[in-house]
Amino acid sequence: MKRNTCLAAALLLTGLGTTLSAIPAEAAATGSMPLTIQSASKSQLTPAVQKTLDRLFTMEPKLKKLQLKNCSTSDQTGITTIRMLEGEDPTPLSSAYIDIRSKTGELRSFSFQFHDRSSSLEPSASFAKEQAQKFLFNWFGSKQLSQFGTPVSNGRGSSSIQYPDGTKSTWAHRTVEFPLLINGIPTSTGGVGPRMDVDATGHVVRFEYNPPSLSQAVLPDPKDALKTDTLKKHLFTPERVSLSYVEQQPSYTQGKNGIKTIQPVLRYDMNLPVAVNAFTGKAVDLVTGDVQNESENRFEPWKQISLAPAEQKLHASSQEEAAHVLLNVCGVDVSGWKVDEQEQKIVHPQYVNTAVAYTWWNDDTNAAANVMIDKVTKQILHVDVTKTGQEDQMVTKEEAFEKAAQFIQTYVSTTADSMKVYYFHSSEKETLPFWADKTKIQTFVQENQMGEYEFRFTEQKDGIPIRDRSSFVTVNTAGEITSFSLSPERPAPSLPPASSLASRADVARTFSQNTKLMLEYMWPDYFGQRAPSPVLVYRITGPIPGDSYVDARTGTYTTVPFESDNY
Repeated sequence: MKRNTCLAAALLLTGLGTTLSAIPAEAAATGSMPLTIQSASKSQLTPAVQKTLDRLFTMEPKLKKLQLKNCSTSDQTGITTIRMLEGEDPTPLSSAYIDIRSKTGELRSFSFQFHDRSSSLEPSASFAKEQAQKFLFNWFGSKQLSQFGTPVSNGRGSSSIQYPDGTKSTWAHRTVEFPLLINGIPTSTGGVGPRMDVDATGHVVRFEYNPPSLSQAVLPDPKDALKTDTLKKHLFTPERVSLSYVEQQPSYTQGKNGIKTIQPVLRYDMNLPVAVNAFTGKAVDLVTGDVQNESENRFEPWKQISLAPAEQKLHASSQEEAAHVLLNVCGVDVSGWKVDEQEQKIVHPQYVNTAVAYTWWNDDTNAAANVMIDKVTKQILHVDVTKTGQEDQMVTKEEAFEKAAQFIQTYVSTTADSMKVYYFHSSEKETLPFWADKTKIQTFVQENQMGEYEFRFTEQKDGIPIRDRSSFVTVNTAGEITSFSLSPERPAPSLPPASSLASRADVARTFSQNTKLMLEYMWPDYFGQRAPSPVLVYRITGPIPGDSYVDARTGTYTTVPFESDNY
């Protein structure tokens, strides 16, 4: 990719022209001093980019404390990328990354981390949405704000940096998304609406928005969509109802600040796709928008196995021990690779714990590896590796299963003598959607990424699976374990008896009465390539966003909200 450098290396020396950090606060606030960056090559930011930066400096004055490190414009995308730091790589105290369209000045994205705002505290969902909406109002104005729908906040996270002196800074946030409205219908997928991260102080610390070109898209007409009553008769059948235990099922009392309780539950679930085509009623692939293959029911167990667990402990107390596990289990030697260490939260129904996450990567081969360890128990909870290259062999599904089952027998601590096995993926490589340009997809994704088989092993009682006692193992078509997630170690469960249960037919009707089919434009996105037009779908959801089920013993419909200010 050819890039037009708008900041020469000489800019990093002492004889600078005007830099971002040299602009007086009064000038940034009034716009009286244009933000011009001079370099030895005499190239400069476009007036449109300067204007957008002036606005950002007014809304976030802390940017003036940072030093400009890099600035370049892509000839392919026309996007100017600006990188600013306080301190030096690889552990700056504060940083900012900004992407702006060079010709129009349209703000595409930014990411800010300021040292004096670091905090492990997260904002509530309601506060994060309120602050994100204020930012959009200030940036776009009330007229443009009306093109977005009701915000949602289902995500949260944090990142950390450890400095050479041993101190550490953590930045926590909640994610808020605003759907773009088309014909009054919200969109999803492909980043077609603004997405923001908000910290505990109410500052927007990350922003992304890449709107589609509606004038060039073919928009399916919602008038031709199937009627919801017709579609529900097709979807809500007794055959789609499944029975399972959840050992630690959370629930809330009524009201915004309801108390969360934890108890074991025997529950019925309605096994439905996330979304169906609005004109055919068939399940759609959420990545490509194509009709999804439902030949294999991922909700029904593939087989059952007997267990005699060796119960070897898979623990690690350091980076070196984690690397040793990667070598022994996955055959990946990370010696000489770059490595990063961060702390992440693990949210359990009864408590929030902390995990230590190690990430290794090899720039030469595009290989990577991740290990997540419970900070208290030292149990390895999750491992995944990304390998590239052609397979030397092609193992079958059964051969891959034998490899996964041997791993489970060795390392999973279970109180059961048998487990149900669920199969998730085929070994066939993905077919590119017809609208994707193969030449724009990175070679290692396009050709070298190996196919995989994924298995879920679930503990059971009286033939009924216990959903929150599950472990996952992924085996690639070369017969190598590339990923696993282990159920936390705990004693035998105490579960309610499976007697006097509601009928599946009644349960199917209950789900139908409490489920919404919401029209939505889904805009597929494949490895950064957006489809030319959206797909009109019905998204299947409960009365509120959450985990919905029917209590198998009482027939009561229950929803546990995903979004709550209580956690």
